[in-house]
Amino acid sequence: MESPNRKRWFLLSIQLFCGLVVLLALWRVTCSLYRSPEAPTLQATPGGDVPHFFTRARPRDYTAETFTGALRPRLLPEEVLLVVNPLASTPEMKRWALKLTTGATNDLQKARVLYDTVAARFSLKPAAFAKPPTAQEVFAAWRRPEAAFACQDFAFLYDALARDVGLMSFHVSVEEDCYETKLSHRCAAVFIAGKALLVDPAYLSFGAAHRRFTVLDDLQTAALYLCGSQDLRLLDIACKLAPGLLAPHMSLFDTLAREGRWSDAQGQVAQMVRLDPAGPMTRAAQARIAAHFGDSERGIALLLSAIKIAPQTAPLHASLGTIYAQEGRWALARESYQNALHYSAYEKEANAASHGVAFMGAMESQQKGDWDGVVTNCDKAIQLRPDYVEAYLARGSAKQVKGDVDGALADYNRAIQLQPGLAPAYLGRGTQKYAKGDLDGAMADYAKAVGLSSKMAPAWKMLGWIHYNRRQFAEALDAFRRCCEL
Repeated sequence: MESPNRKRWFLLSIQLFCGLVVLLALWRVTCSLYRSPEAPTLQATPGGDVPHFFTRARPRDYTAETFTGALRPRLLPEEVLLVVNPLASTPEMKRWALKLTTGATNDLQKARVLYDTVAARFSLKPAAFAKPPTAQEVFAAWRRPEAAFACQDFAFLYDALARDVGLMSFHVSVEEDCYETKLSHRCAAVFIAGKALLVDPAYLSFGAAHRRFTVLDDLQTAALYLCGSQDLRLLDIACKLAPGLLAPHMSLFDTLAREGRWSDAQGQVAQMVRLDPAGPMTRAAQARIAAHFGDSERGIALLLSAIKIAPQTAPLHASLGTIYAQEGRWALARESYQNALHYSAYEKEANAASHGVAFMGAMESQQKGDWDGVVTNCDKAIQLRPDYVEAYLARGSAKQVKGDVDGALADYNRAIQLQPGLAPAYLGRGTQKYAKGDLDGAMADYAKAVGLSSKMAPAWKMLGWIHYNRRQFAEALDAFRRCCEL
């Protein structure tokens, strides 16, 4: 029979062995996080704590002088003056970065300390910038507790701070993340011992194992920054600086389409097809072209296929909502705008999506005859976009049905103030004036409506009745005849 002492010694030996295994495991994890730059770890877990290193070529380094010098062969002299390096730092930023990394003993520790600082400000709130900011603009907003930042904002600031402490850090465009999701995303890459470490505060990941990405030089990064503009000249510069990147061509296409320059826009689509034939943003551009030229169903099909590839891309959902709205498919349009809102990175983008949700809700309510719902949703839409004339028209129409003559008149007046050439607004205002007994005012508005759009049958009808009641039978007959023809 085994003695009690021998049994106790056996159990103690097992416990000591297990403790040794645990300590060894903890030591290995600690070494992987703070390993010297000469021996970076190559193991990875998507979004995990163990940093993943990639074998990638490091882009060219630029100083302020060499950056400007590299612009000159590509741009006109006046264009060079319009380009900034969004990764440029300031003395105050450098002092902050050096203070943060005082205790770090190697490059990996410096990179980690800066990551912890930047990632601590992660939030799901959309960023409240009028346009995507530079690293200096992000730093200026950093101390405001309410400030929120998008992935590109985090990456710009991180790159600038990392360079301030002597790290080789560059901007990264991610096409497919560590979860195999296709998207348009930004992070930073720090080169340590010749290998690239992806630092992604927006994913709360130090050493993210993203599947497809491009490490950009500063000229390409400047081009991406210019993509946040809607100035055609700046977007043309972006295409010159980074002709092989899709984003500048997409941004230029979007602005050309918004300005109605569809022939030029199609030229940019051809460039996008060359760079990424079946990519989601290429399909989105093709969808807008199709919808513009009357093939809405093809546009919808292209956008649905793009969303299947890149489901978290807000502009795809917003574009789909726009086509559904043009087709009068209000419920589907509202759902698309809700999806766009969910994935919006910037507050401006989120507000546009919220406005779409509200106005589509108004159109749904109008379709159902829910006039209170129309007014409520239009109130929300107008609060988000006080200059949105269609919301005033819809709310005026709903108030008209509800018998709120003065309220409807105020909305039609505002619509005309915003867009003086809008025939339906004159028709609506004329009807309210008619209801108040102002026949001269009503006749003037009806005449203005048919002058702007000769196919306004209701305006011809009301002109006919006013002429008839005034015993102006020839004019009444002509107006009624035009109404019947329409």
